[in-house]
Amino acid sequence: MAKRERAASAEALQRSDRALSFAPTALDPLPPVAELLAARGPALHWSLGERSIAHGSAQQAWFEQLRSVTAGRWQRAPGPPADGAPLRLFEGNELRAEFIVSAQQVWWVSPAHGAWRALLSDAEAAQLQALAARW
Repeated sequence: MAKRERAASAEALQRSDRALSFAPTALDPLPPVAELLAARGPALHWSLGERSIAHGSAQQAWFEQLRSVTAGRWQRAPGPPADGAPLRLFEGNELRAEFIVSAQQVWWVSPAHGAWRALLSDAEAAQLQALAARW
């Protein structure tokens, strides 16, 4: 009897381990952007409307706030929305990333990593938009 119980217990544990391996994980697609900002920050610039802004402390603070409010919320998306003013990150003339904050969501579009979307509260979206407006 004890042998059967151990075998059943081991089998249940294996099923549990397999189930955990298929469980969804919290995705954070932004590490490549964080690495780029850390390595090349002074060589980068942001495009906001008609303005071009060198990457500095205000832009880094915006990015850190973005990472904070979107942690664990990212999902792959079919493409960016038609509305919203994009914040574009360039290295020289090369587009490296694009962020679009709109009502209750933020989009990250990367030529190398595709499109991602994270849901936001109205307050979080407003805060990100207000921080970018101060640039």
